[in-house]
Amino acid sequence: MSERDAEGTDLQAVDRFAVAALPKMAWALWQDNQHRAAKMHVHFDVLKGCSTHVTITTGIASERDELRNSLDRGGFYVIDRGYRDYTFFQEIVDAGASFVGRVQDNTVIHVAEERP
Repeated sequence: MSERDAEGTDLQAVDRFAVAALPKMAWALWQDNQHRAAKMHVHFDVLKGCSTHVTITTGIASERDELRNSLDRGGFYVIDRGYRDYTFFQEIVDAGASFVGRVQDNTVIHVAEERP
């Protein structure tokens, strides 16, 4: 985890997508020997309009693990439901970062406090 500079919190949109890989790319095993893919994990600085962090992994790599390894203290992450894991959400908070994320339609929500 790296420290943010004195400018404050950066708003990072984080997502991943699979890219079909050539059959000779043995490291990119995804589903089986006939289906290979690389997965790109991208952090995009919304306010600056540019990517700030990109990693390429096998198609079966965990997006949560990739984000976990690149969390920045003070960072603010926008994530989709593919990152949904309540233990992972707590890890983001424990790392000194914040997030907003989309959850699945069947997520049960308990209101802890109502505010005007």
